[in-house]
Formats: sequence, structure tokens, C-alpha cells
Amino acid sequence: MDQHADTDSIVSLLYDGVVNSSDWYDSLDAVNEALGGIGFHYFAMHTQNLTVLDSVSSAELPEGKVQEYEACYAQDDPRAARVFASPVGQVTVDSDHFDQRAVSHMPIFADWLLPQGIRDTLSVKLRADEAQREFLAFF
Repeated sequence: MDQHADTDSIVSLLYDGVVNSSDWYDSLDAVNEALGGIGFHYFAMHTQNLTVLDSVSSAELPEGKVQEYEACYAQDDPRAARVFASPVGQVTVDSDHFDQRAVSHMPIFADWLLPQGIRDTLSVKLRADEAQREFLAFF
């Protein structure tokens, strides 16, 4: 199978997603599938007070879990802090930065990620300015 053919269709969906929001969702699903992930989560946070301004997630995540993350964990998530400290577009993978000992002491892993069967997240900062920060993660 030609891997570039799959990539071309994803890129096409991403471009189409600029004008059609359902194509944006479909493109994120396609990226998730290509990565072998179990879901994705995009969100934008207010830069100053860190409230969630916008959010899109895949249907594979259990109902209510994304809202729980946004309400209880997003503001203090050390993974997100690491991504927001990185340049826009740089991919960050949890296992590259958090060893098993660190993971066992972090509430985001112990209370939210691991019970969902998630050990690793591939994340990228999409945008950051005075008004908001945008973040995309694949589990």
C-alpha cells in the first residue's frame, strides 16, 4: 500500500477543513487513524485565565471525559505546559519527557489518562498569542 496516498488524502482534508468544519473533523480522525491512536482532542485556552474557549474531540473518548479534563486538569496539566513552552508546530510525546516514576505521581496520568488506557500523547501547539493558546493531542 502506498503510504503517500494516505498522506495526500489527509492533507487534502486538512486544506478542505479550513472552509468546511466537518472536513476538519474528518482530517483529525484520519490523522488519528494513521497514528494508530485511540482519539484526539483539540482545544483553545484563554492565555491569561486558562479557561477553555473552544474544544473538539473524537467520539472514541468516553462521554464526559473531555469535559472532565477541561474542567479539572487542563489548567494544571504538566504535559500541556511542556507543549506550550515549545515552538509552534513542534511535536511532543509524553514518554520522551515523563518516565514511569513521574507518571505514577501525576494526577493527570493516575486519575484521567491511565484509566482510559492512555499512556502516551502526541501533542503539538498550533498557535499562541496574547489572547489564546491552541493545542492538539492524539492519544
